[in-house]
Amino acid sequence: MNNVKAFGQFEERRGYVFRTSAYLQWGSSTKSLGAFLFLNPGRTELLTGPVIGEGEVLFGEVKVDLMMEQKRKLVERIYSTEKLDGRVHLYNLFSLRNTKEQDPIDLFEVLVKLSDVPVIDAIPSMEELRHHPWICKCWGINNNPNWKQLSVRKQAWTKQLEDAGIPMFGKPHHNGIDYFHILPHLKINQQELLDDLVGIYRKEVQGSDGV
Repeated sequence: MNNVKAFGQFEERRGYVFRTSAYLQWGSSTKSLGAFLFLNPGRTELLTGPVIGEGEVLFGEVKVDLMMEQKRKLVERIYSTEKLDGRVHLYNLFSLRNTKEQDPIDLFEVLVKLSDVPVIDAIPSMEELRHHPWICKCWGINNNPNWKQLSVRKQAWTKQLEDAGIPMFGKPHHNGIDYFHILPHLKINQQELLDDLVGIYRKEVQGSDGV
């Protein structure tokens, strides 16, 4: 990804892997350039591979995928006139990585109800959130009335962001709850979504029409 690298922290909890933090890094500064809020980490893994021992916590460089590339493109378009030096933080509604055996949301719902595996990560404090100049909400538009725990999680995150007063943007779904994912399945729609998000950012965060 040009001069951009991705880093993450992974934890193993009773047979499941969680990515508890991650960020994209431009240059060497720790200054926040912004943040994203996604559903979950997908199948991202460390460059060293997916192996993580029982109870281990590992931090390192993360493999680059199409999702990371789409995030990079959006950030660099937002800051098109600036030389970037800092990091963009990647948050998730829940940090459980995808597995091959089960839908991650269904698994998250089950694990929360069973209370057998600690899956509810603390939402960042308002102090932490206020360090970000903006946050892009893009957790996807899939919705199911049976996903009770996910709904609670969305509400908790939304309240914390509103209380923190951090500028937010995203392409909203007509259901008034969800936001389109940053990487649509169809390649033809990916550039269009980036254009939409840049326009929404300029209007809702910068307070202009970008013209």
